[in-house]
Amino acid sequence: MVAAPSMAGSGRSAGGSAALQWTAQIAAWTIHLKGEDCFKVERLLMKEERLLVAVVADGHGGQKASKYCSEKIIHHMEEFAQGNPSMESLSEACTQAFRKAHAVICALPGPRPGTVNTAGTTLTMVIINEDRRELVVANVGDSAAICYSPGESKHEQLSADHRLENNAEERARVRAAGSKLGQALDANGRPSGPVRVWPGGVCMARSIGDADAGAAVEPTPFVITRKIPAQGITVIAGSDGVWDSITMSAVRRIAKGCAGAEKAVQAIVRKAVTAHQAYASEDYGKPRDDTTCVCIDFYPPASEQGDCKKPKKGLFGRKKPTKDLAVPAAKQDSYEGKEEKGAKDLEGTVTKASAKFGRVFNRAD
Repeated sequence: MVAAPSMAGSGRSAGGSAALQWTAQIAAWTIHLKGEDCFKVERLLMKEERLLVAVVADGHGGQKASKYCSEKIIHHMEEFAQGNPSMESLSEACTQAFRKAHAVICALPGPRPGTVNTAGTTLTMVIINEDRRELVVANVGDSAAICYSPGESKHEQLSADHRLENNAEERARVRAAGSKLGQALDANGRPSGPVRVWPGGVCMARSIGDADAGAAVEPTPFVITRKIPAQGITVIAGSDGVWDSITMSAVRRIAKGCAGAEKAVQAIVRKAVTAHQAYASEDYGKPRDDTTCVCIDFYPPASEQGDCKKPKKGLFGRKKPTKDLAVPAAKQDSYEGKEEKGAKDLEGTVTKASAKFGRVFNRAD
């Protein structure tokens, strides 16, 4: 198991009053089968305003594209935002950052001399401006994101599904670009599997990379913005290893029953890994795909929200919430994995990162 240290910091309200600080928790959990999923969670300062940023990238054709995006896309977004943390600025910055990452990845050298890199990746970026209480989500591919607030019985989907199989508008766009659509052939020469674009054989209409698919694959993301409601918000993003196994409604129910973001991502990933073969004895607990989940909780102080964020009662009583932990300032903005023994209940490589931002630790700007 690979783990990252818990971290803490302050989350000011829109008015900047220390008495009205909101609390933010961000956690991520991934189980690798092919090693192509990548994620990054980070806290930034942009013109004295605090941003929580989470990135999920589900690679295909190798890890080169997803690894590049997890390492560079936040820096590209900062570059294009030019110090302006408004929703409008961050939305345009995400679009430009996705296009830049696409151009860079498509220009990378391939495995043989004279060839180019053909790896690709989905990409979902979630940004919360803590001071303005604003949310921006940008995505290409099928790494979906949802959100919900206390007291709500439904979730809102924050991402578009760019699978060709599910998106008639994107199929029409790809055909208009001169590419062909069709299924791959199985070992017996029969069409099998999802609809793909040819050349390239990619089943996404929008992604980062996939140079062999040409202009048919578009890197321009779907972008959505929201004002965060007064009661707060939970945002969950994940790779298709989550959403192909669990419905969005089920993911919301699992998260609402957990005490904190870290427990939520663990429960969601474990459910995704085991859901498809609940009665299997041989392959139980083995992932079919890389499975990654990121959860951000952003809520007002308990005095403002009342009982709306308390964990639900279970069969044996109310679950206890997790405690915030303060850590050294040197570790608070970015974190790499550290090996941790134990936790051998699931097969595959497990990577975890979590951060808690609240009243416990106040960072000097």
